[in-house]
Amino acid sequence: MVFKIQDVALGILVYVLLFRFLITFIMLKCFKCETLRSFDTISLFDNPGNLMNIVGLTRFEKFEFEDMKQYLIDRTANLSRCRHKLVKYFGIWYFKKISDEEFKSRIDFFVQKKEGITSDKELA
Repeated sequence: MVFKIQDVALGILVYVLLFRFLITFIMLKCFKCETLRSFDTISLFDNPGNLMNIVGLTRFEKFEFEDMKQYLIDRTANLSRCRHKLVKYFGIWYFKKISDEEFKSRIDFFVQKKEGITSDKELA
């Protein structure tokens, strides 16, 4: 059986349209999952020999921890990526929106108070 190039091209087009658009639409509307963008996906596949480093410098003045924690919670309320988690369905990574209860249950893990740090080992 010989396939014409037009048949193969049409098959690829239909596959891409069905897979990319229909599945993405279903995942977004039914499961509240948004497909990761290219740069987000690339960062998932870093390995110890090829780490992606993002360097930043910041300086903090003294502040009240609980006030700053509440400030961070309030400021991230409208930043959608701060209220999502990574999930994998059908071999594809998605951002999935988490509930407010799940966010509140995890906030103590992400916003921690560490005092008396004098070395890099104590940061871990």
